[in-house]
Amino acid sequence: MLFRWYSEFSDFHEWEVRVKKFTIVTDLHIGSAFEIKADVLFKDNPVLLGDNFDFKGQLKKYNTKNRILFEEILKLKLIHVASNHEGEWGLPQFHIDEESSTMFTHGHLCKSNSEKYIKDSHTHWTGTNLLTWTLKGMVNKLIHIIPFRKEDAIRASNLAKMNGCSNIILGHYHTSYDKSVNGVRVIVCPRGITEVIV
Repeated sequence: MLFRWYSEFSDFHEWEVRVKKFTIVTDLHIGSAFEIKADVLFKDNPVLLGDNFDFKGQLKKYNTKNRILFEEILKLKLIHVASNHEGEWGLPQFHIDEESSTMFTHGHLCKSNSEKYIKDSHTHWTGTNLLTWTLKGMVNKLIHIIPFRKEDAIRASNLAKMNGCSNIILGHYHTSYDKSVNGVRVIVCPRGITEVIV
């Protein structure tokens, strides 16, 4: 995108403003009782922000099939970060795109009890029983948003700054948020597929 600026003091200035589009896929919770069914087309710099598979909350009978599918997705070498419901796959807690000065992380690093979620992201989950699966589905349909508080937004902006980024993109909270916090653009993507331009 080119911008031109004319003034009485100079002929004209021309410079390129760099913008980059990402397709964020987050929190589908495939296998759970509250999964989102979506046709995922990997285009425009796809980013998998975690919890798209729910190895923690799925029925045990889905474990083998979903693990095979997940392993195929890993072979695509996409931007893919660790999350609490997908568990241990050797994925990084965050990814930095230097070109756009953007940090991607699932979102649990911004919570006050982040240690619990980090532990979950290193756990080998194999699913749950029918009763737990059903109850979790009922609860999540009633309370489907995890509060994204001012303190979480501040922790997100601090995390981005510590890593030299001017943008940070999160999932995890199942809600939408896009504000400047202490000079950092903090974006929370809702469940599903979201196009973001930074």
